Amino acid sequence: MSEIIEIEGQCLCGAITWKINSEPISLIYCHCDSCQKSHSALMVAIALFQADDVALTGETTSLSVSKRQHSAIRHSCPSCGTRVANTPAGEHNKNLLAMFPVLCTSVEWFVPSFHIYYGDRSIDINDDLPKYLDLPVEFGGSGQTADTCESK
Repeated sequence: MSEIIEIEGQCLCGAITWKINSEPISLIYCHCDSCQKSHSALMVAIALFQADDVALTGETTSLSVSKRQHSAIRHSCPSCGTRVANTPAGEHNKNLLAMFPVLCTSVEWFVPSFHIYYGDRSIDINDDLPKYLDLPVEFGGSGQTADTCESK
C-alpha cells in the first residue's frame, strides 16, 4: 500500500466494530488447519496491524483452540459468533492483531504478499506469491517455501 487509508469493519450483527488508520504490516493468505476449520474455509485472508492501531469497540469473547503448541487467540462476537480478529501466537507477534478483510466495508486495499502455512493447504493455489510452509523468518517461522504446487 502506498497510502494510509481508513479501514472500517464490523461483525455480522454490528455489535463489534473497528476503525484502523494505519498501513497494514502484512497482507496474507493463511492455510493453517486451525483457520480452515474455525472459518469453514479453504484459506483465510488476513491483514496484520499493530494492535494499538486498531480501535475495536464492543466486547469480544476469546478462545485458543489448535493442535499447534502455540496457537492464535481468536476474538469473536458473543452475540452473532463472528470471528473478528486473532492475536497471533509467538513472541514475534505479541503486539499484532490479525483482522479479516472480508468483514471490512471495502476490500480494494487488500493486495496479499504471500501465503502462510501452505504445508497445511487443502487445495493448491496457482499464483506467483511466495508460499511459506509455516511462517516467514520475521514472523518466527522457518522461512521455508514450497518449491512446487504439488497436491499434498
